[in-house]
Amino acid sequence: MLTLEASELFTHSVVYTPAGQPFFCVENQSCSTDAHNLYARGLEKEAHLTVLPPGASLSAYIEMVVSDM
Repeated sequence: MLTLEASELFTHSVVYTPAGQPFFCVENQSCSTDAHNLYARGLEKEAHLTVLPPGASLSAYIEMVVSDM
């Protein structure tokens, strides 16, 4: 079992299962796929893009715990 926990910043994730392979990939994301283009088209809510001013910083976390239940 895989348990994921993350900061509220991470609102999206992508799970990829390669054909014929015995594994999967998980990628937590803080914005939508194609967020920059969505944001530029005025779809700011859908993009969920975090824009920081010069010199600013942001911290967040992702925790993945694997167990056998």
